[in-house]
Amino acid sequence: MIVSIELVSKENSNAIYKFEKENREYFERSLPSRGDAYYDLNNFEKIIEQIIYSINTGASYMYVIKNQNDKLIGRVNLHKLQDDSLKVAELGYRISKNESNKGYATSAVEMVLLEAFDRYHFDKIVAGTASDNEASKKVLIKNGFTFLEEIKEDVEVNGRLVDSHIFEKYR
Repeated sequence: MIVSIELVSKENSNAIYKFEKENREYFERSLPSRGDAYYDLNNFEKIIEQIIYSINTGASYMYVIKNQNDKLIGRVNLHKLQDDSLKVAELGYRISKNESNKGYATSAVEMVLLEAFDRYHFDKIVAGTASDNEASKKVLIKNGFTFLEEIKEDVEVNGRLVDSHIFEKYR
């Protein structure tokens, strides 16, 4: 699977906006809604500015995922977490409806893990997914994550509380 990742920037912000709008309904089937304000162009431009600031300060590293045709097909993110003894980040990712189940997420997570451990020097990466999201769990397991715990009624999706499975991977 040929994919590339690049940090979120002003240059790719229009493609991100289009990606998020086109896939909103699909994502909200399995993820908490971001609300209508997120999809307002003026608000979205401010969100991109905040993301770029966050990247520049090392609070998070947000990437777009592109396929072999240079089309934006997903996002993968690392958010630095507070931990007194280890440098820890939380991993998140999403792939467009039309490109799901093709191995892109597995490849992109592999790439961002190299960045996480080699470039940003994180000691540990954690990731959570809905307990019934088998595809997401496979992505994590294929990338060497181990199951840590289940959190009951952890996240609200479409008006119902769903359980989360938490995974971890050490350097």
